[in-house]
Amino acid sequence: MKAVRVLGVICACVLLAAAPPHTQIYGFTANNSDAEFALEDRFLDIPSAAGALEVGAALAAQPHYAGSAGDYKLALYVRDRFKEFGFDTSMETLTARIDVPKRLALELIPSGFRRDANSGKYPAYTPLLSRRPRRGRPAPTPAPGVPIGITADPVVGIDLRELPDPNDPDTANPAVGLPFIAGSADGNVTAPLVYAGHGTPADYALLDGHGVDTHEAVLLIRYGADPRGTLVRRAQAHGAVGVILYDDPADDGAARGAVYPTGPWRPLTSVQRGSVGEGVTIPVLPISAANARTLLAALRGPTAPRPWAGSLSVGYPFARGPAAVHMIVTMERRTTTLWNTIGVLHGTTPGQELILGAQRDAWVYGLGAGGGGTITLVETARGLGFLAKTGWQPGRTIVLAAWDGEELGAYGSLAYLKRHGDEIRSGSIAYLNTEPSITGPTFGADAVAAIAPTIVDASHVVPDPAQPGNTIYDRYAFRTGGALPPVDRGSGGFDRAAFLFGAGTPSANASFSGPFGPYHSSYDTLQFARTIGDPGFDLHRAAAQLYGVAVLRLSNADVVPYHFSAYVAPMESALRGLAALARTRRVSLDTRGFETAIRRFSGNAARSDAATKRVATSAAADREMEAARVLDLETYGIDGETRITFPDVARAIREGDQGAVDLAVARARSTIDRAGTLISQSR
Repeated sequence: MKAVRVLGVICACVLLAAAPPHTQIYGFTANNSDAEFALEDRFLDIPSAAGALEVGAALAAQPHYAGSAGDYKLALYVRDRFKEFGFDTSMETLTARIDVPKRLALELIPSGFRRDANSGKYPAYTPLLSRRPRRGRPAPTPAPGVPIGITADPVVGIDLRELPDPNDPDTANPAVGLPFIAGSADGNVTAPLVYAGHGTPADYALLDGHGVDTHEAVLLIRYGADPRGTLVRRAQAHGAVGVILYDDPADDGAARGAVYPTGPWRPLTSVQRGSVGEGVTIPVLPISAANARTLLAALRGPTAPRPWAGSLSVGYPFARGPAAVHMIVTMERRTTTLWNTIGVLHGTTPGQELILGAQRDAWVYGLGAGGGGTITLVETARGLGFLAKTGWQPGRTIVLAAWDGEELGAYGSLAYLKRHGDEIRSGSIAYLNTEPSITGPTFGADAVAAIAPTIVDASHVVPDPAQPGNTIYDRYAFRTGGALPPVDRGSGGFDRAAFLFGAGTPSANASFSGPFGPYHSSYDTLQFARTIGDPGFDLHRAAAQLYGVAVLRLSNADVVPYHFSAYVAPMESALRGLAALARTRRVSLDTRGFETAIRRFSGNAARSDAATKRVATSAAADREMEAARVLDLETYGIDGETRITFPDVARAIREGDQGAVDLAVARARSTIDRAGTLISQSR
């Protein structure tokens, strides 16, 4: 099973020797390799830490949630930078639904409510903020977001604001607004409170084992195990009438290390925003760990051991109440205009292009959650534009795109794919995504097999800003104790998924990462980036250099520089895992036929790669692109199953349907054979 869950978008066995500088580049003739190295040397001098910081300041000028005034202003800023650097620019609009909170409230009822004997429902009551004060007594006010105790008042108001950090003025900007969950249903519910751990199936089984009923309850769930949409839809399936989400310090806060502003981890008063996607029918609220502590203190029951219990200074009981909560969520659902910012450098090869894209929208400022990708995109554009102004023209057209609406479901990239799908499927040789971005010093990358070696090769020529004389590749290899590193595992963002799963376009992502507690909070600011994530913005510069070199090589190569042999090892590993899974599910898997197809493809791939290395392939780039496309769609799936190789086969085995297994295997073998035939014809 472990082998089955190999990340499909990874060429996990691409082992590349540390190439000496200025050898022949894969896909280039010897003479053109020399010219390419000279071009890259010129490019590497252009992106700068100062330029990256300038773009970061533009992102930090105001919050830029999708569809907001700040979002539009940032779209214009990126467009103007592209135009300044010499790109043909445009603003492609799309229409999308966005959620904006209209009313959010949360109140704790420590003693709980009893059901009405006749209706079986909890009685209605007047919310705390609407109550008239008793004579001689001031009106109750919400408790602050810091730790509060249970008072004698029957209701405790919970302050949903994300408290600003006095050391970071951007966190106090009134435009930050209340944290919310996009996709939450509207609701005004009062129900018993249940702590449900990380909200996994195992957690629900544990609750059942302790006699804790989740039906008609509001569940307090920790982030960290599954995507928030999965957590909420699972809670619905278990009968919950509301969900409250929070980050426990055990997962991304003080239990892991120093919290912001002295360290990278999440403070108690920080709140993670996010989207839950479609299909949610109950209200959802995000709160801080400080507020979660208040709710947990009102529960009574046996205290659970770790890992069920987190690290707040309070019990984590198996309990239904006695406390109840009253939660109100009313969202304004707007249909509005969003903006993709596009820049184009036209190439000399008709009908072929590559795309470099980045998320531009954010929940607040998003300097680490996507913003570094925009910074990288603009700095890469600065370098490419400089080369173009000195007379260089790319071989293949280069398209740069700053996508809108990524946080709400990759709205911008999906709209672009819908509008330009035919040209992307027929002529785009690669999609490079610059998100996730820069939150720490650890370099990593993930890519489909066809272009994974290109990303690793590019890292050989980018200087490491912290180690003079070393390259980013050396930082990469250091993590493996000197062994030759594979391309790492990761998903690389929703925008990348749109191209990989929507069109089969070979895709890649690279980033510098580290502990990132402020994720999706108002604490993800320019100050965090400058003091914790990347002091000096040198890594932002290195990221732009890396992407620029990769773009130059993919654009200028004499032949499409795909590595088809790199698909073989992940397929072989996945087949071993599928065979083990089939044995546990008691279904038959034709491993011999599968192995034969992979072996045939391996021979064709080796010959094709050798021809590409010699630049001896024909001009039939369309056959190579089609081979990569069908392999990507079969190997990695078309529905976002990024962590499973041959997802259709794996799904059929899990369902125990022998007919579906045989059909999925036959399809996979046919696709592998078709890809092998295509690349054999292009030699």
